Amino acid sequence: MPDCSDLSLGQCRPSPRSVRILWALLAVLIAAAPARAIAESAAAPPEIANEDWGKKNNFPMTKAAKESNPAGASKDLLINGAKFYVDRMTIPENQAALVTKTDQYFNNYIYGPGTSKAAEAILHQATIDRCKELLERNPPHPPVVTVNLVGVLSRLVAAKPNLTKGTPAVPLVATADPLIAVLDSAVLPVETKIRAAKALGTIGLNAVNGVPGGDLAITKRDAIVGALVRGLKSKAAEGMTVGPCWYREALVEAIGSCDLPMTLAGGSDPIDALMDRMVDRKENTKVRAAAVRATSQLSLNGSFNVPLIVHETAIVAFHLGHEYNTTLPAKRSGAFKWSAAYLYFSFKPENPQTALAPKLWGFLQVSQRPGLAAQKPLVDAAYAACKPILTTLLNPANPAVVPVVDLNTALEWLEKNAPANRKVTAKSPAIPDPKTRGAYETGPPAANVPATPAAGPMAAQQAGGG
Repeated sequence: MPDCSDLSLGQCRPSPRSVRILWALLAVLIAAAPARAIAESAAAPPEIANEDWGKKNNFPMTKAAKESNPAGASKDLLINGAKFYVDRMTIPENQAALVTKTDQYFNNYIYGPGTSKAAEAILHQATIDRCKELLERNPPHPPVVTVNLVGVLSRLVAAKPNLTKGTPAVPLVATADPLIAVLDSAVLPVETKIRAAKALGTIGLNAVNGVPGGDLAITKRDAIVGALVRGLKSKAAEGMTVGPCWYREALVEAIGSCDLPMTLAGGSDPIDALMDRMVDRKENTKVRAAAVRATSQLSLNGSFNVPLIVHETAIVAFHLGHEYNTTLPAKRSGAFKWSAAYLYFSFKPENPQTALAPKLWGFLQVSQRPGLAAQKPLVDAAYAACKPILTTLLNPANPAVVPVVDLNTALEWLEKNAPANRKVTAKSPAIPDPKTRGAYETGPPAANVPATPAAGPMAAQQAGGG
């Protein structure tokens, strides 16, 4: 499978390290953009010719940002300053150091020492407005610019992180609309859409009720999830190359982060979209595993067909083990371990705090949700069937094969526990029977894959224990 490795496994994404990794990964796509997307000659031109405005207005803008209630000329200066610092990203000479130049804007002005809350609010809105304008250009600016414009939006916060309590920054929900527009755009490249999907997922994950500017109302959450579902059906998400695979992974992760399995109108589109990715054997296995983990983070209740969900989860684990065994050692990428980790964390999340109320992430906690207490024995049995496969794949020693006995044990459980009800909700389309669609069939082993597993300790502790 393509190695669609991305950020980190941390739940309060994005961490500083994960942001650096994301920029590096997106840089790979950006470097290839002329061959895939819009030729530089067809891109939007720079918005400004030089940086003279910044040199002239640095001190006056700093002074205006410290005013308790900027108005008149001071307010205009802040708005023009926001426009300037966003526009300078479009200058070709700046594009090798956009993150550094963006840091200057954030650290010196938006969240600079002495910046008042009123000035911060003015800079927030002016920055959002200008990023939105530039992201709507057609033809668009080069990918390096559009990715960083989305990066600017994703860095605007309603409340800073609390390092003492270990809580992440509260994202600024006003950025959601321009980010949704990025997903819906017909002209922006896939690397820009990946960054926007990640940012929307962070809004869904870290928005906090009662925080001014960071309170994600249910209507906005519904709009975000709707855009993510549309993204999975879009042309940009089609194909098995690295870009579309990363995009689909980002989209399903974000749906899980938003925790809205049904739409406000009562439709089943969000959870159906995750199940579609989960059961499609032609899908990249890491994307399938990400869809499983996203589903394990949703607030399910007795109206959802949990037996079907965990059965399809076990099928993905079964397929992952066989895919590993039928892939030549030289061709095995880090995506196998990422996929195994996603599936393991679907039962036992990597951050134990998220397994507790109110989140209750992970299928092993599903029996604590309304109407699902009776599902505990089935979920525990599914975990027992999947765990040997997943801990083998998480072994740092890179096992030669997943033991056939473990695959057979999982298969036996699958054959005995296929639910008759094939709809995940009453409104969902039926998922074909696993035997009918060939879900239990496996390919022949690769010619030079060893027949016996390599010795070595299991990696259960690495993945969170037992």
